Amino acid sequence: MALIRGDLTRWSRDCLRRIALAVALALPAACATPGVDTTPVARGGLAQIALQAPIGLPADKTARLGDQLITALQGRGVSMAATAQAPARFKLQGFCSAADSGRDTSIACVWDATGGDGQRVQRIVTEETVSGSAPANPWSVVGNATLDRIAVAVADKVAAWLPDTGGAQSGGGFSLPSLSSLGLTGGSAPPVTVSGVTGAPGDGNQSLARAMESALRSENIAVTGASGRAFRLAGRVQLADGAQRRQSVTIEWSLTDPQGNARGSITQRNEVPRGALNGAWGETAAASAAAAARRVVELLPRGG
Repeated sequence: MALIRGDLTRWSRDCLRRIALAVALALPAACATPGVDTTPVARGGLAQIALQAPIGLPADKTARLGDQLITALQGRGVSMAATAQAPARFKLQGFCSAADSGRDTSIACVWDATGGDGQRVQRIVTEETVSGSAPANPWSVVGNATLDRIAVAVADKVAAWLPDTGGAQSGGGFSLPSLSSLGLTGGSAPPVTVSGVTGAPGDGNQSLARAMESALRSENIAVTGASGRAFRLAGRVQLADGAQRRQSVTIEWSLTDPQGNARGSITQRNEVPRGALNGAWGETAAASAAAAARRVVELLPRGG
C-alpha cells in the first residue's frame, strides 16, 4: 500500500479528532493509514474525475471551493466529466467541517474518491487553521484565500494519486464542469489570468502585471496561470509627448473570455512629466491597477 506523503504523521496525531469529524459527517471513523488502491485501471475514453459538490460548507463557500477546485484540477491536467452524474473513472467528493478552538478556527475536509462500484478507492485529508474565533458560526471567519488553499492542496494530491487512465487529459474532448452542473448557484466570479503588459517604459510591464494580480485578489477574484476556465486580462501602454515637457500615458486593459471572445476593455489616461516613468513605476502601477481592477470585476460574470 502506497502512502500519500505528509498524511501519515498527521493521521496518527489527529486520530481522535478525525473520529469526532467522522461522527459529525456520518463518515467511517477508522484511523487506518491512508493509502492508495494501486489496482490497474482499464484504459478508455472516460474522464478521470466526476466532481461532486463539497458538503458541509455554507452555500457561498461551497460555490467558491467548488469553483477553485475545478480550476486547480484542470490546471494539473486532470480530466473532468461535464456533470457530477456523468460517467467517469472516479467520483470525488469532499466533506468539510469548521471548528472553533477559542482563538483559531480549524477546517478539516475528508475527500473520498469512489470507483464505478461505489467503493472508496482513496481518501485524502486536508486541514487548515485560520486566526479568529466565532463559536456560533465558525465558517464566518473562513475567507476565500483559505478555500483557495484547500482547492490547491486537494488538486495536488489527486493529481499525484490518480492511476494511469490512458493519458486522458483536460481539454482532450472533455467539457469542464460548471457550478450549475454541480448543483451550485451564486458562485464567485471566474478566475482571471493576467497574460501580461506591453509597451511600458522602465519596469512598467512587470510592475503593472504584478500590481494587477494583487489588485484582483483584493477584489476577491482568483488569479491563476493558464487555464481553460480563466478569463484573460492583457494590458497595453502607449506614450505620447505633449507640450511643456509633459507626456500622455494611456493604459488599456482588455478582457477576453475563455473562448477568446472580447468581454470589454478599460482605458486609463493621464499626464506625467516627460520621462517620469522610465524607471520604477512603484505606486503609479499600484494605483492604476487598483482603479482598473474595480472595473474588471464589473465585466466578469457571476456564478455558473
